[in-house]
Amino acid sequence: MHSIEYENGKKFGEKNVLVVGAGNSGMEIAYDLCNWGAQTSIVVRNPVHVVSKELVRLGMYLLNYLPCTYVDKVVLMFSKLLYGDLGAFGIRRPSKGPFLLKRETGRSPVIDVGTISRIISKDIKVNLVHELINLNINSGLNND
Repeated sequence: MHSIEYENGKKFGEKNVLVVGAGNSGMEIAYDLCNWGAQTSIVVRNPVHVVSKELVRLGMYLLNYLPCTYVDKVVLMFSKLLYGDLGAFGIRRPSKGPFLLKRETGRSPVIDVGTISRIISKDIKVNLVHELINLNINSGLNND
């Protein structure tokens, strides 16, 4: 099912559900599924910045007065204080800061709605792409 078709996790309660993609939609869906009682896993395909909406607001304000690279450093510092080392949970950060990345590529940071606390508490499991490929190879499933 594509995220555009997703309404809520009610019909997925108590089921094993794999969410593919850790952008804003994927993270919000994973959080909702977990709240409905689904055994939720999420696939993280690419590095992603995770920030709170308050950090986005702070960054937008600071961009009026400081260069983007400085704003990114401030926002990343607060993000690390807020969420800790997400690499320990399989969530890597991109090499460019969240505002520079948005400016250069159009890719937005993930605005956390509570998913990260569920990942840290292990209510939501993070899978990396290479883990799923190995699982498919070992179980004889086709990747296509």
